[in-house]
Amino acid sequence: MPASTNLCGLSDAKAYLGIDDSSEDAFLGDLIDRASEAIESFCRAEFGQVERTEYHDGGSGIVVLGHRPVLQVGSVHDDPNREFPGGSLVASSSYVVKKLAGYILLADGDFAPGLNSVRVVYTSGYVSVPDDVAQACVMLVAAWYNRAHQGADGLAEEKLADYAARYATEPFPEAAKGLLEPYVEVAA
Repeated sequence: MPASTNLCGLSDAKAYLGIDDSSEDAFLGDLIDRASEAIESFCRAEFGQVERTEYHDGGSGIVVLGHRPVLQVGSVHDDPNREFPGGSLVASSSYVVKKLAGYILLADGDFAPGLNSVRVVYTSGYVSVPDDVAQACVMLVAAWYNRAHQGADGLAEEKLADYAARYATEPFPEAAKGLLEPYVEVAA
């Protein structure tokens, strides 16, 4: 699945690798696409701004959204019949949005009980990619680029007499993983 956004720029990757010409731009662009996908998969999160519509069970005063951080809530509807007419719109003054934590809290009372009786339209993601995520993407692109230019993808060691080969198996540099750890979402 494509990433919600590219997590680093071509110019940043080229600067990190010390590339001054455009001969590798297409290849690096492809690596940036794939590294962005891999990072979002690793973190189980999307960093680009994505508008979403989710349905949640009612019966309590809190709705935990599926993605965070929350940038903006467009609407919240509360309808046990799951038809969501205009009259089911919850006034924005009636709830508080905890953006970083990714939940909505009613100021007074509970949502009406019912399966999927609360519909929330919201935008999640980041206004801009966090610097440490962008750096992790650059590091991952550089690692993959360097492996591809070693002559054999992932070959770490080779011997000739009684031929033996050892392959590097770590797709993510440890330093990049360290930068991404604060963004890894707990699997549901």
